[in-house]
Amino acid sequence: MVSFKCHIAYSTVLTSPFPHEKQAFPVPSSVLVKWIPTADMLLLNCTKLEIKEMLEQATSSILAPSWKLFISILLRLVMTCFIIGEFVPLPISNNNYIKTLYLFIAWGVSFQFDIRVYELCFCMCVNVLFIALNYNALSKGIFQFTSQDFLLQPVWEFFMWGFYVLHAMRSLGDCSCSSVRPKKREILIIGVSLLAFSSVFGIFDNMWVLSSMSCLVVFICKCLLSMDDDNNTVSSSPHKDVKFVVFFMVMGLCIEWTGVSRGQWKYPQNQLIWENFPIPLWFVGMWGGIGFFLYRAALPLMWWVVRLLQKPKNKPPQ
Repeated sequence: MVSFKCHIAYSTVLTSPFPHEKQAFPVPSSVLVKWIPTADMLLLNCTKLEIKEMLEQATSSILAPSWKLFISILLRLVMTCFIIGEFVPLPISNNNYIKTLYLFIAWGVSFQFDIRVYELCFCMCVNVLFIALNYNALSKGIFQFTSQDFLLQPVWEFFMWGFYVLHAMRSLGDCSCSSVRPKKREILIIGVSLLAFSSVFGIFDNMWVLSSMSCLVVFICKCLLSMDDDNNTVSSSPHKDVKFVVFFMVMGLCIEWTGVSRGQWKYPQNQLIWENFPIPLWFVGMWGGIGFFLYRAALPLMWWVVRLLQKPKNKPPQ
């Protein structure tokens, strides 16, 4: 059998987009095998079969989240809900500016004050987007905050969606869909679906229309992307977007129930099915759809920009 030499990178940075989280991620061979001389590389003499088996094992193995990770996920969400709902008797916690400061401290501790520049920039972009989307929904009377500072929103709401996204990124950490280049057809499907999804909440205010249309857009987009089972496409990780959908739905239920039950915001009666459940039915489609498009569109775009900025100036030696 033919033998050849190759450089195998064992750097954590190459194998995980989130090196501070102790998880395993499916990594393509183009990321694992690098012809770049670095200090932490090991020179091996391997057969082609051994290399293939090693790469298949590395790309297919997914470690179950540890209890430590699970507890950190739970505590991060619980601390946020407690501060938003003013469950914790903190000094002047009913002041929106002080509450924002408490949230920053809690998030910093839960993230171990380890937030990278590209994560911060990405979350800021998410915040700006949802400030505009929230203002549009608030102006249409879909829901209302009881305490308002700017643009019909409390100041702490300006930073909440960035936290939701970063919390999901750190908790699930699965950005393998960004490791491959999507086809033009997939880009078109995701772009049109994302536009349709945002238009649903920008145009309609009927509860049943919002609930059905938001779920329908996500379902159709998922079906169209699932029709492509080519391993070189962004849909090469089928059903992993479901993790983001379920995660955001559970997180959304916790946040919505906390905010409504503690009087931080409220929904009009025409948005509710029954009084004992003070959350509109369309929260399923909204939160689930945001998780879906985060995995399918936002994270691949973010990692494409990161790789573009980190592209080496000099070509690697042949």
